[in-house]
Amino acid sequence: MRRNVMAVSFAALCLPTPLASEGAAKPAAGSAAGDIALQDRVRAALAPELGPALNDVAVEVKGGAVTLGGKVADANTRWRIERIAQGVPGVTRVSTVRLVVALEAPARNEETRVQGI
Repeated sequence: MRRNVMAVSFAALCLPTPLASEGAAKPAAGSAAGDIALQDRVRAALAPELGPALNDVAVEVKGGAVTLGGKVADANTRWRIERIAQGVPGVTRVSTVRLVVALEAPARNEETRVQGI
């Protein structure tokens, strides 16, 4: 009897689950589950652009409004990821107010160093 239960449980784990495009229920827009799903889609869309730097960017979603925060390498990257986030279905607006461009310290060499310091 115990083997039969394990076989049925294993078989249930192996059954394919329907994809969202195949009619599975989608979380309601604006709900907490919908916001989490949208957050995952935005992060997935940003991943090819940012690569490992995705860990430096926070994505918050509330009712379809996306707020990006953290650090990016340059202003061009900031602009590109804002446009990518705007293109994700379900996003109503994107705010980058909390997204800053990391500043690099100028390189010090013999020409720029002030003598006597």
